[in-house]
Amino acid sequence: MLGIVAVVWAISTTVQSAWQAPLSENERNIAQSIALPPQTDEITGLRSSSPTPAHPLGIQVLLIEPKEQKKTTNSNAKMVEVFTFDHNTHAAERTLVNLTMGTISHSQTINGIHLPLSDEEIEFAINAVRNDLNVYAKLQKEHAAQGHTETDDVMSDLQLRVSIWVPLSAEHEGVSGCIHERCALISIFDKHNVSYAIEPVVKLKTSEVLLDAI
Repeated sequence: MLGIVAVVWAISTTVQSAWQAPLSENERNIAQSIALPPQTDEITGLRSSSPTPAHPLGIQVLLIEPKEQKKTTNSNAKMVEVFTFDHNTHAAERTLVNLTMGTISHSQTINGIHLPLSDEEIEFAINAVRNDLNVYAKLQKEHAAQGHTETDDVMSDLQLRVSIWVPLSAEHEGVSGCIHERCALISIFDKHNVSYAIEPVVKLKTSEVLLDAI
């Protein structure tokens, strides 16, 4: 295991309308508990009774946000959208929760799987990189090329910036397959905030670490 001491930034693409009141932590927790099946309401990757080995990430909550309501509506109900991804079925879902009534108004599978990473997904990706000896070897090589001595600790105070990754070209997609599955891009910086050329991509479906996807 690599001894990475990391400060982590999770890069989110969440945007909330300025006029919408933000959800409280309690409201977010209530919406999550309503939207999810009872056996997975803690989102800790609980294993199912399926004979197929369950993915350690299980169902992840990716985004919880207030639902934009038209001004013409007469309802005073507070509506919340909960977006989840099931790593066992590889399906993303949007659930509309009536927070006032404590009920689910609507639920549907969606095509978009590249919503922001959950905290558990970020930790999963970091652990995959931490345990990959090829990552360490490339960091050591680049560290030496920068003029550091062998006594300098390449793994000291590394900073990791983790974000969902979507391939922007056919070439990238051919290498990774990440257009059809959730992948995490990890940018690595030293303690002086100087970036390394190596940018691992972790395929969350298999925990495979790709070093040549970027």
